[in-house]
Amino acid sequence: MGERSNIEQAWRQLSTEIGAAFARGKSLDDMTVVAEAKQWIIKLRTEVRETKGYSSSKQRSSWMEAHYVSKDGFQFEIYRRGPFSNLWLKLWRMKNLEVGYPEFDHAFIVKANDQSKVRALVANPRIRHMIQSQPSIHLKVREDKPDARLAQRVHLLYCPVGGRLITDVERLKSLLRLFEETLSQLCHMGSASAGGPVAWDLRPLDELRKLDPQAAERIADAVESGRASIADVEALVAKARQRLVAESRLPRRGAPPREGG
Repeated sequence: MGERSNIEQAWRQLSTEIGAAFARGKSLDDMTVVAEAKQWIIKLRTEVRETKGYSSSKQRSSWMEAHYVSKDGFQFEIYRRGPFSNLWLKLWRMKNLEVGYPEFDHAFIVKANDQSKVRALVANPRIRHMIQSQPSIHLKVREDKPDARLAQRVHLLYCPVGGRLITDVERLKSLLRLFEETLSQLCHMGSASAGGPVAWDLRPLDELRKLDPQAAERIADAVESGRASIADVEALVAKARQRLVAESRLPRRGAPPREGG
């Protein structure tokens, strides 16, 4: 109870300070902060999952994520070196890429499917500084689950958030800035589209939630998946509005107000 209360207090404070939205999930332990950063939506999420084994237990996981449309399939992973990093690299025959900045190369493990691209990413001094300022970080990009309705390749920028970071508002703000700068740099490099399936306008959903909570929840699920296109969501909102108008639960747009209403 204490941990959940501390997280909620910190995340509500974060939402207020940056003008983001705070929302609960299906459980009291599931919380999300939804922040707008230029044309992207960045989410900070936490949930409690039950682990099964000899004795079941509950474990909290928290992470930051942002979907975007990939133009070239570029993927990378950056995390701090640990005492056994070199041993693990040898055991698993993994290749660590050098990005050309000795201090950065000494402190971090870098993996990517395109060395020139990851060097261009880290060449941004703001990104290097923000990554180096984090005492622990694991920043990566992976391809999201495919969706036949989308012609674009949807990727996910992802970063697990450690327990010591979770209630530190300033640290969370710095991670949000890192995400925004990384997404902007990916666009500048030609690896990400400036538009995408997550440039959601959440205002219609907020309005619809007041009129028809069940329809709004179904549409919100499509948004939450991060795989539906903007046009798909707009079509779902329009369809729900049409049904409400047909049921006389919502006036037609442009129609004069009812007398006495």
